[in-house]
Amino acid sequence: MSSLKVDDRAWEMPTYAGEPPSPRRLRVWETRSGDLLAVITETGEGVPVTDVAAEAYAAVRELYAGARVFEHYPQLRDEQETLDEIRVADGEVGWTRVVPGDVDADWLPLDD
Repeated sequence: MSSLKVDDRAWEMPTYAGEPPSPRRLRVWETRSGDLLAVITETGEGVPVTDVAAEAYAAVRELYAGARVFEHYPQLRDEQETLDEIRVADGEVGWTRVVPGDVDADWLPLDD
């Protein structure tokens, strides 16, 4: 069973150079196979995760080497909850929409 290793409700996500960090919720699970899954949850304060995805990805991977990094937008009003894996390769950022249970069945719920 996967286990929640970190639940930091006030993680200081890096933003643009010279700008203060934006508070986000960062959770890290360790899967049964030892892989790390890191989820940055959008809180609505400061710079959106999407805008600084490369910086956020690098900051998480510096703390948790090899972690898969995900951007999580919880359900708000009429907007649907989304979870996207952030990928960074050769300086380019990309996202892949995922269903939480398809990544790991034991890391739910994300909306608590």
